[in-house]
Amino acid sequence: AEWRLAGGNDAPTSTAPPPPPPPAEGSYGSDPTLDRLQDRCATGDAEACTQLYWDSPLGSDYERFGEERMGASESLDGDTMMVIEAVAMQMTWDQMTASDRATACEGYNTFGPEISYGFFTAGTNGEEISFASFVTFFDEKC
Repeated sequence: AEWRLAGGNDAPTSTAPPPPPPPAEGSYGSDPTLDRLQDRCATGDAEACTQLYWDSPLGSDYERFGEERMGASESLDGDTMMVIEAVAMQMTWDQMTASDRATACEGYNTFGPEISYGFFTAGTNGEEISFASFVTFFDEKC
């Protein structure tokens, strides 16, 4: 702190620098929960990276950080990814009732794969499923 005499008064006054501005919304330091996920993601926790990506505000620094690091799948070849995706879809399919499966097939056949893809993958808890895997899976099931 800087000490100076003000206007002949012998009492010291302090001039402290202003506090730093708060972190920008969606950047590290703005959300303690997302900060913890980012910290875990930075240490290689792929699950934390995926959760950070899906839980963070769209277009935020958190989202970019999670997206850049969640891609352990990016290092896998296409055939391996198709197997992983098929397992994820099969798990979701197995959890559906027979009636829900029939409805899913009816929707797939009525509205086409593009619209059905969005509805089906919304129920996979954020698991990334490629469109090609989705079409292959539903062509076999329906």
